[in-house]
Amino acid sequence: MASQKLFDSYPAFPNDVPIANVEKISLAKLKAGDSMEVSRMFSACTELGFFLLDLKNDDVGMSLQKDIDVMLGLAKEVFDLPYEEKTVYNQIPPQKLVGFVPPLSNLFSRRLLGEGIMRQYKGYVLRCRNSYKAAGVMKTETGQPDQCEFFSLSRDGTEPMGENPPVIQENRPQITSYLNHITSIAQSLLAYIETQLGLPAGKLSSLQKTDMPSGTVIRMIRYASQDPSARRTALLPHTDYGSLTLLTSVLGGIQILPRGSDEHDWRYIKPEPGCLIVNMGDAMVEWTGGVLRSNLHRVTYAPGAQAECTRHSIAYLIRPARDVSMKRIVGGRIPDVGHDEEELDITASEWEMKKAMALKAGADIAKTRGGRPMKPLSV
Repeated sequence: MASQKLFDSYPAFPNDVPIANVEKISLAKLKAGDSMEVSRMFSACTELGFFLLDLKNDDVGMSLQKDIDVMLGLAKEVFDLPYEEKTVYNQIPPQKLVGFVPPLSNLFSRRLLGEGIMRQYKGYVLRCRNSYKAAGVMKTETGQPDQCEFFSLSRDGTEPMGENPPVIQENRPQITSYLNHITSIAQSLLAYIETQLGLPAGKLSSLQKTDMPSGTVIRMIRYASQDPSARRTALLPHTDYGSLTLLTSVLGGIQILPRGSDEHDWRYIKPEPGCLIVNMGDAMVEWTGGVLRSNLHRVTYAPGAQAECTRHSIAYLIRPARDVSMKRIVGGRIPDVGHDEEELDITASEWEMKKAMALKAGADIAKTRGGRPMKPLSV
């Protein structure tokens, strides 16, 4: 998360709003082999699906914290660009759910999107370009336009970075530094989860290798302050359809439904200096047969005096390699597929396309899933 100095530049998070009880896990303790800390982290992944990751007292974590301050400043510069300039990089929405989309010629694709940015898989055209989404393109649960802007940098497209505003190109070394540090931390988290699941080392990482094409992105996000008389949800309730999300934000706004609560008991996650907000995605639920938990969450207006401020955040959204199967992993302590269960027999790219189209239309029927007991240890 951002530094204390950056937090001090905004109004404090109020104490008179409902706040979720989210575990704070120390990255330094995890790396030191603290078995209790690893167990606490895994419990958070199965019981709530969210936790705060404290970056302090770890070299990579402290380097990432410096990167984050730079990235939040960069996000502000990007979103402050004139609207006409931002829309040059408009996001290309999913084209079709089934069937074949005639591909652009290879030569034209390279000229338009940059070498290596456009990918074709199993009849789909997946344009992995760096892209902008204006507010109002998607819908909330009430059918109203969303209130968030995105500028996404495809991990596949960071080398080369493809078409970008000059301010992005000028900060390429800083973006690369952020990407290297946060990827290192994410790989460590996957390794700790593997050990708790009784899986071979590298099993989860092999499904989302950094050198394989994927939908993984660095997403810069802006939520403008809302008129006090018309404050509402900015991004509809949803689950993340990737594997891991590592989020940075100084201001509040993200809310979750705690386990066992009713559908109206939304609670804020309170951002803390030096901490990332980490959550499990739907892919982890599928691969682990429901052991890991992907929790429903939404973004609304910031609480208290923070509501008067424009909110910027940075999300590192890790998604499976496009060609890997979404079938349940066999082995370790992952439950076997039951006779009454239907296994997801599609590729990650097909699954991602389906989820993205539903989310864009405001028809996402996501719900909290996971938290199932593991298979007992073999005697």
